[in-house]
Amino acid sequence: MMKQFALAMAVMAMMGAHAQTITAPDTVRVINNPSQVVITEKDGEVTLNVMGDGQNKDYNYQYRIKHGDNDLVSTTQREGHDLEFNFPFKKGNDSVDNKKPHAQLFTSDIYIGWGGHSIGPGLNGIVAGGHREFGVLNFLSVGYVFNRNRTRLSLGSGIGYSTYSLKNRYFWERTDEGILGIYSIDGVDYDKHSATLSVVNIQFPLMFNQSLGRKWDVAVAGVMNWNCYASVNNSYRIDHDNHHIGINGLHQRKISFDALGMISFRGIAAYVRYSPQSLFKGGCGPELKNSWTIGLSIRGRFW
Repeated sequence: MMKQFALAMAVMAMMGAHAQTITAPDTVRVINNPSQVVITEKDGEVTLNVMGDGQNKDYNYQYRIKHGDNDLVSTTQREGHDLEFNFPFKKGNDSVDNKKPHAQLFTSDIYIGWGGHSIGPGLNGIVAGGHREFGVLNFLSVGYVFNRNRTRLSLGSGIGYSTYSLKNRYFWERTDEGILGIYSIDGVDYDKHSATLSVVNIQFPLMFNQSLGRKWDVAVAGVMNWNCYASVNNSYRIDHDNHHIGINGLHQRKISFDALGMISFRGIAAYVRYSPQSLFKGGCGPELKNSWTIGLSIRGRFW
């Protein structure tokens, strides 16, 4: 009760000091048992910050009063429950009704990761044990937020890029039927060697995100991938002469599915992804499947 009284007196004092033409202040907001109240004044603007509302420790409220020319007073107020880290995307003004269920448009999860996979018979010592990936999981997504802006269910679209490599002396080749194979050249000393398979996919994540407080979030997702493009690049250098051979028109699996989970602190997340399906259609390339990836993601949003 004392905190409510102190808060009401602070708002009334600010309104009286900066808006003498107002005869009877209206009730702006009633906040029960705030955990912290901070009042600041700078360059003619008075700001009231309130943290916590009863049992809801994540609640935040901001009320500003600015004294302008000709004794005019402008006021703004902001209220919300942060779901994610806002960098690098600009966050719009929070609405007083943000605690109510609502839809939102957002971008999030710029990621980079490293992982491994299982390989078919005869490929040990030929296919490198790891792969790399990077992209944006939710390049443009639509979500529905409920439970006082702490829970979100979303369906999105994103783009990803992953690479797989061969070990030294081995190169990719494609038959006339488009089947991807591997060959080797022995007895040659390479100054430089690279044999990389690259896959581009459009991702459609169905994601459930839950805030655990002001700093922690967890999320799980099922991801459908449209593997729209795959190519290989063989590069090597012999006696200071560079050689590049590019091949496309491969028979990669067009549709695949992943399971993904992540936990984030202040908008920086660690994630793990599992992809059980093989990269190529049966008999159209080396058997690369059961891929797993761990990595980091920067979470963000705009709407």
